[in-house]
Amino acid sequence: SLANAEAAAAESAVVDHVVANAVGNVVGNVVGNVVVTVAAVEVLPVGPAQQWIFSYFNEPYQWFGCSQQHYLPPLDLVRFATAVNLLICQFAELRTTFAKQPQGWTQQIAASCPPLPLIQHNTALTGEALTRYIDALAQQLAADLRYDQWPLCRFAVIELADGSHRILWVSHHLIADLVAGQVLATALWNLYQALPAGATAVPADLLTTLPAPEPSRSYPA
Repeated sequence: SLANAEAAAAESAVVDHVVANAVGNVVGNVVGNVVVTVAAVEVLPVGPAQQWIFSYFNEPYQWFGCSQQHYLPPLDLVRFATAVNLLICQFAELRTTFAKQPQGWTQQIAASCPPLPLIQHNTALTGEALTRYIDALAQQLAADLRYDQWPLCRFAVIELADGSHRILWVSHHLIADLVAGQVLATALWNLYQALPAGATAVPADLLTTLPAPEPSRSYPA
């Protein structure tokens, strides 16, 4: 009926308002302020899939993927942040930006990068409002990434009212496709499980006790 449709529209508008406020609060000045200049130590030509992105899309070549996980056990945020930054050290694509040179597009790979901060937030949103909030947050994170500036991926951790966490990972398809993303996600959780609780530094013998990560660069970006 018309009355039901109007009520649904009003409810949707309220959800949109709540979601917009929540996203504004969690993103704030964090996104954009983490973009820094990193010195490239290795310059490589782009691969075929990366070249396709630059050929198919127009500037600013925004094509992103996101993955989301509902993590039920207690999450050690400090330990997780350490695992994220150790992952960046392990995988060159997470330290990569792109530039157009006279000879064509190139990958600019940095030897190291500053610590990547997690976006952290808590919310009482549930159901449709939570889904729309996470979608809006993913879109905001993706929109603020630039192919020629590090980082080309972002992580957000949202604590829910029941104490569980939604973990959101947004990355540009220039550095990871679906298969490579699965490899990186597996490596991330291996690192998290191997770190001691509250770890802010990497134990000296950690990398020698872990299985060698599968090279995600063997997959097309």
